[in-house]
Amino acid sequence: LRATEGAQLRLKTYVRRKSTKSNKENTMDIAEHLISISLGVRFRANFIIDDELGAIVDHLLYQKGSFFTPERFPKVRNKLNEKALINDQTNDYLLINNSNIILNYGVANRLDDPISIEYLIGAFEEGVIEGVLGEYKISQMNRLGYIRRYSFSEAAFVRNFIGDRISIVDPEADSLNLTYSKRLPLTEALARKSVNDYSNVILNFNKPPEADSLTLSVDYQRYFDPFVEYVDQLRFEEFISDAHKYNENRIPPLLAVESKNES
Repeated sequence: LRATEGAQLRLKTYVRRKSTKSNKENTMDIAEHLISISLGVRFRANFIIDDELGAIVDHLLYQKGSFFTPERFPKVRNKLNEKALINDQTNDYLLINNSNIILNYGVANRLDDPISIEYLIGAFEEGVIEGVLGEYKISQMNRLGYIRRYSFSEAAFVRNFIGDRISIVDPEADSLNLTYSKRLPLTEALARKSVNDYSNVILNFNKPPEADSLTLSVDYQRYFDPFVEYVDQLRFEEFISDAHKYNENRIPPLLAVESKNES
């Protein structure tokens, strides 16, 4: 379960492609504000994982070349039918139970572990998608998830972003917590009989009263209906590519603000 050279070559699929279209609103490079990501897969409750949890964790931690090393995840938390590799200092974790596997990893200012997003995604694909789900023949998978979290701390931007959106309601408001979702039908699913796969995006903008920064989480999900039986049917690389395109093309316009002269 390791990110091999072959896996790194495969990661070329994930490299972000910047739009060449001229768009005055699309000037913010949101990748510069990325602070953490989460990757996850959900499947119908599978008791093979219950029986093999210890072996799975040992393999992830101690397999030569594994990304999920004791140095990155020095603690193991045990609960009924669940184990988590955790790092209390960085809040990174890999959660495994009989219906979910979720990786959460911080990427901002990681001088201790300066890895690329592409490498991190490749490690999850090889270690979890192929290594755990594939090796243990987990079936009935129904959802993939990829969350990208951003933080914006420039005072004028935060102030104008909030003002543009709620000044009509309350010109003196200095906080915001807005969540909404959008379902995105897949063209391929529309063309295939009895296939109702779709993507769903949940966005949350949050700026508490006591905070100086605005945070944004973009939760890009793919649902499979009917459930898929084999890992290659997840089309993980295609899912990651679609999520990146959504973040690059759809998020910057949502962050556009009207410049205001400061007194």
